[in-house]
Amino acid sequence: MKSAIETLEHAIHGLNLELRTWSDPRNFSQRIINECKQELKEHKEALKILKKNDHPL
Repeated sequence: MKSAIETLEHAIHGLNLELRTWSDPRNFSQRIINECKQELKEHKEALKILKKNDHPL
């Protein structure tokens, strides 16, 4: 479970960095930015569920 949480945290960090870069409309279309934001939202929701269910044995 720990590696899944770490993987999602890494993905969220990467998506946040990409969004900062993509915020300049000269670089990317609004559609790509919106897709990235949706993926970020889904990753954050999955991370919240994983952390909630991560109980040490």
